[in-house]
This record gives sequence, structure tokens and C-alpha cells, in this order.
Amino acid sequence: SWLHRQFIAAPNDSRPFIQLSEKPTTLTSKMWMEKQFRDIKVEVLNGNGIDGIAAVATDFLREQGFDVVRTDDADRTDYLYTIVKDRTGNLHSARRLAEILNVDTVSVIQEINRSLVLDATVILGKDYANLAPFAALKDIP
Repeated sequence: SWLHRQFIAAPNDSRPFIQLSEKPTTLTSKMWMEKQFRDIKVEVLNGNGIDGIAAVATDFLREQGFDVVRTDDADRTDYLYTIVKDRTGNLHSARRLAEILNVDTVSVIQEINRSLVLDATVILGKDYANLAPFAALKDIP
């Protein structure tokens, strides 16, 4: 049971009445996810040339609590498979990101580049329709 406490000034004390109340907080799974991934900075790059794909993945990752700091086109548009690049040496976070996207963890590579000021890069390949952000979409190009 939760505590409800009241602190009342002593009879001869002129300080005002103070009341403190501790109310229960429900930690939903969404709140837990957002808290867990809030500090992971991600960039999402479109590596397949299909318009709007990076924006869909960005929205999905933000809903999961990731801090997507950049969305753009990749260096080329012929990536067959989606890859996740670990940029800081935190392979665990990159693998969690891959799992949430439904990317095979074999496609997680370390390419450390601290000058990017982000933790991971997602490059969406031509296999994007198999990824979690697109699983519920019916009209996938």
C-alpha cells in the first residue's frame, strides 16, 4: 500500500501546514521502453531509394523511445539488406536496436566514428518490408 503522509506544524509553531502525498505511479511498457532507449542517439538512412521509407522507420524508432537525431539518404541506393552500425563501441545498444527493428543481429557491424556524435546508424536496405516498422503497413511499395 502507498503512504499518504501529513506533516502538521506543532501547536506553538507558526510555520504553515505542509502536506506531502505519495501517489502510485504506473510504469507502462511504453514508458519503460522510452526511458530505456532515450539516451541512444540514432541516424536513419535510406539505402534503397524508395521515398518516405526513412521517415516511417524514424517515427517507429521515436515511438520506441530512441532519439533519432538525423534522417537522410545513404551514400547509395542499392543496399540489399538493412544494416545497423555501432558508432561508439556499445555493441549491446546496436544489437538491441537491430532486434527492435527485426534486423538479423548478423547485420550489426562496428564502424566506430565518435565524430558523428551518435550511437548507431541504421541503413535501410531493399529488405525493409520485413522490418518491424513496416510489418503492419498494407501498401508497401
